[in-house]
Amino acid sequence: MLEKKSPQVVAADKLAQIIHNVSSRSVLARISSDSLRFNGVFLDCDEQGFILENRLLHLDDVRRLRNQDLTLFFPYKKTLLKGTVRLVGLTTYRSIRALRFTLPPQLVTDEKRGVKRVSHLPSHCEITFHTPDLHIFHARINDASPSGFALVLPETTPFDHIHLVKGSRFQAEATLDAELKLSFIIEFRHVSTLPKTGNLIGAYKIGVKILKLAPEAQIRLNNWLLQSNIREQELFEGTTKAGAAQEKAAMAKSVNSILVIGPNSIDLDFWYQCLGRKYEVITSDDNIANIRDSLNTGPALLLIFLDTVNPDKASFTRKFCSSLNNRFPVMFFGKEQDLKKQATLMGQIVNHGFLDISERKILSKFRHVDEVMSQIKGS
Repeated sequence: MLEKKSPQVVAADKLAQIIHNVSSRSVLARISSDSLRFNGVFLDCDEQGFILENRLLHLDDVRRLRNQDLTLFFPYKKTLLKGTVRLVGLTTYRSIRALRFTLPPQLVTDEKRGVKRVSHLPSHCEITFHTPDLHIFHARINDASPSGFALVLPETTPFDHIHLVKGSRFQAEATLDAELKLSFIIEFRHVSTLPKTGNLIGAYKIGVKILKLAPEAQIRLNNWLLQSNIREQELFEGTTKAGAAQEKAAMAKSVNSILVIGPNSIDLDFWYQCLGRKYEVITSDDNIANIRDSLNTGPALLLIFLDTVNPDKASFTRKFCSSLNNRFPVMFFGKEQDLKKQATLMGQIVNHGFLDISERKILSKFRHVDEVMSQIKGS
């Protein structure tokens, strides 16, 4: 039996390096809230946050994630790490629609036992191993972890027990699904006979440790286990009443939310830091599909980048604002100090002003937006 142990906290100086490593290796992660769970691949990270592939299925899902603590899970080496993050907004990474999140303040091991173990596996998960004299065993994988399996074996001959001995090592081939077939050495850690009556159908239950698994194969096994763990939790966890109430509240238009739209992630991160302590901030790049999803959160104010260098892009932004038919209050930002030029750039669009970000003074920019939000709430 594996002993229980308390979660371990990852050292602060190693956290950034771990996020960088899983991003460079496209590790699969899961984001979880009270009412929504989904998984996606790490794409990139920087000092401000990390980018995850967008696998949200519905327009309303962004709304359900905004302004709340979310739990990040991901496999790392032979454990599962978790941390608390927040959704920053929607972005596009190398033509892949993605989501941007804050970095977790800390990471801890999510383990109730020595290793994370997944029990509800597809029935076709099997392993084959053989002795040096080619006595072949076929077993069903009953549960799995990053470091080993619990196997259920049928009886093949009256002499099976001669080979099934604790400490024995064999070459094994595992078929976990059509896309994941692994080859490695196993070592028997415990062997027990099964009663004739019981939940498990077979003659033996054997715990094996995986030896000499290449790093690339370990990553693929970890990703497969995470996906299996998601399916396992979905079997037993429905949406709680609290989660349903939270979801219903999130669906309503928030008088405290701001959607920031712009092509530059540095600008979007600035506004998130500037406004995020008081307001529900969602950011979006200039990908129209991402903007559409973001608008579905029902923001109280749109803070939109207006290009002061490229007239065509500025014209497109004005046309986009006109297409909204005044459904959302609009405020612009860009790098332009001259008030007359600002007015020319904004054209005939009904708006709440232009914020020059040539100087990134957080306090003064916050005060301007805060005054506009107060006007909107009072109208």
